[in-house]
Amino acid sequence: MTNFYRTLAAVAIGATMLLTLAVSQLPKGTERNEIMVYGLGAVMAVLVAALVLRAAYTLGFNKALRIASSEPNRSATADVNHSGVVGHKDDISCSKQQDN
Repeated sequence: MTNFYRTLAAVAIGATMLLTLAVSQLPKGTERNEIMVYGLGAVMAVLVAALVLRAAYTLGFNKALRIASSEPNRSATADVNHSGVVGHKDDISCSKQQDN
């Protein structure tokens, strides 16, 4: 088990325990119940977001970085000729092109 999943489990358990302790100190009423429900919803949202980002990192980011590093730099300003075609250099210099 990796450190990520251990940390995720600790956050899930710890956040739920802290939320329960905090809500138990509040006076009884519907607001107390709402805080507990919304608090648990927020904890679940954070845990799901962490899992989604972890999956995206391991599956997608590594592949995207490999693709980005393997392709040549295709900047919009690189190697533009006078007709505006990228990647094709003219034999005509800028001064000769302006004279025509």
